Amino acid sequence: MIEILISLQGTILIYRLFGFILKKNNMINEQASMFLSRFVLEFVLPINIFNSCIQSFTLDTLKSCIFVLLIAIVIEFVLYGFTKFNLLKVTEKQIKVIRYGLLVSNGGLIGTPVIEGLYGASGVVYTNVFLVPMRILAYVAGEGIFDPNSKKKTLKQVVINTITNKVVLALVFGIILAVFNLQLPGFVKNAIGGVAKCMSPLSLILVGSILADEVKFKFSEDIKIIGLSLIRQILIPIVLLVCLRLIGIEPMV
Repeated sequence: MIEILISLQGTILIYRLFGFILKKNNMINEQASMFLSRFVLEFVLPINIFNSCIQSFTLDTLKSCIFVLLIAIVIEFVLYGFTKFNLLKVTEKQIKVIRYGLLVSNGGLIGTPVIEGLYGASGVVYTNVFLVPMRILAYVAGEGIFDPNSKKKTLKQVVINTITNKVVLALVFGIILAVFNLQLPGFVKNAIGGVAKCMSPLSLILVGSILADEVKFKFSEDIKIIGLSLIRQILIPIVLLVCLRLIGIEPMV
């Protein structure tokens, strides 16, 4: 596993380096970056998820997905309460960004290629089931956090937005086909599989191009950003891992 992880991280680094170089040479400008972002998130990612479902989904996977979804919902409730505390002693404007950053992850874009490399198609399915509550919150909580005076979303609006989300639709249709053992024609599966393989390089090249943007560093602000990153990327995952180990959740989940 360690060798696989090292190799995977090396590949990820190269993809990001490609994106960085393309941006610095202006081959990826602002317009191209916006197109690439929408193309990956609204087309390639849903195809990748759909392909993972029809490749690896079983009734046992469905049971595990229910656990994953319940875990994700509980985490969001806990994090919502956690974000009420201003642990990093930041301004009112900054706390909004921190609250949103803790509640909503960009794991779909960056995490999916890593999970796919380590755990294959099943890992991709679990990951995107786990991200469903976050995707709902991205829509529901976003405006509420940054604009408290905005009109609150009705349940109907939330449901419509959720069921029309391309990633959620891909997940649902993929699960339905897998559960009922409905087979697609070979040429369709080949086309879907071909697009799905583009997920890792395209998403990571996009991330690399974003990292090429000029950033002005300010020590007092950087310390807060580092603090947020340590909480988001290390503290929360470790606490969650320990809790799930103690409960005895199936290792893959």
